[in-house]
Amino acid sequence: MRIFATATLVCGVLVTGSQSALAQPGVGGGGVDVSSSPGGVNVTVGGGYVSAPAGSGAGAGAGAVGGGAAGNAGGGGGGAGTGGAGPAAAPPSGTLNAILQGACLGTPGGCPAPPAAPGIEVPPTPPSMAEIMNTVSMAITAMQLEKPPMCWTPEPANSGGGQRTGLVGKESWAFMCPNDVRESTTGPVNRAATSGVVTVTANAINTGVLINHGDGDVQLCPGALLPFTPYTDAVDASPLSPASGTPSPTCGHRLAKSSIGQPQDVFKVSATSNWVVTWTATWPGGTMGGVAPTPLTSMYDRRVGELQVLVTPN
Repeated sequence: MRIFATATLVCGVLVTGSQSALAQPGVGGGGVDVSSSPGGVNVTVGGGYVSAPAGSGAGAGAGAVGGGAAGNAGGGGGGAGTGGAGPAAAPPSGTLNAILQGACLGTPGGCPAPPAAPGIEVPPTPPSMAEIMNTVSMAITAMQLEKPPMCWTPEPANSGGGQRTGLVGKESWAFMCPNDVRESTTGPVNRAATSGVVTVTANAINTGVLINHGDGDVQLCPGALLPFTPYTDAVDASPLSPASGTPSPTCGHRLAKSSIGQPQDVFKVSATSNWVVTWTATWPGGTMGGVAPTPLTSMYDRRVGELQVLVTPN
C-alpha cells in the first residue's frame, strides 16, 4: 500500500505522520503503527501500545512511520466499529507522551515545553522587635565605648598622682587626659553586627561630658565636637595670671566652698559622657533606624579646703 500521510484519532489524541511510498507496512517502523483487531484498534509506539475499543467509530489504515522497531502490520482502511469491547487498557508509561510528540514530527526540537506554572512569592517573615534591638545591642557592644578619662586641677583625692587639696576661690580645670584621647573615648566610632536575617550598622559620637562637681554646680563640657583644653603648669606661672588662677577656656569651675564636713571630707564628682548612637537595621524586605543615647559615667573625689590668714600687728 502506498500511503503518504496518516491521521488516527486514538483516545482523543490525533496522531499524524508521513512516510515514503516505499515504506512497508509494519516494517522498519518509526515507533507508531496502527492495526485493527477484533477488539478495536492497537497503536504501537516504540514497542508499546494503546488499545482503542471497537465501536469507537475510528477507522485506520496506516503503515509504519519513521525509523525504529516495527509494530504490528498496518491493516487496510476500517469502517465504523461494531460491538463494544469495554474501556481501553491503561497505556504504558511514556506512551501518551510519545504519541503527543509524534504530532510534532518535523518540528525542530519537537513539541514546545508547556508553560511553567506561575511562581507564588511568599513574603519573608519580618524579624521581631526583640531580634532587631538585640542586634543593635551587639553593634553597640562591639564599639567598646569608654567612660570619660578625666584629668583635673587640683588632682582628685583618689588619683594615682597624689592627693592635692584645692582652695576656695581658686579655679579648677577639667579635661580629658591627653594620653587617653582615642576613638573609644571621644568618637566617632562605626561598627556593624549581624544576627539571623538582621544587619545593623551603627555610628557613635561623644557629644559632650556632663560634670556634676558635687558642690551643687553642674556643667556641660565639650566632647568630640570641641576638644578640651588641657592644663599645664605654664598657665598659672604666667605673671598675667590672677591670684585665683586662670579659668579654663573649655571646662572650668571656680571652687566656691570647702568639702570639710562631707562624707570622707570630699566632694563626689561625676563625669558622664553623653554618647549618641545612630543605627540602621536592614533585613530582606525591610529597614528601620533609631537613636540610642548611651551615657557612661566615671567618678572622682575632690578635696577642697580653706586658707585662713591671721594678721597680727607688729
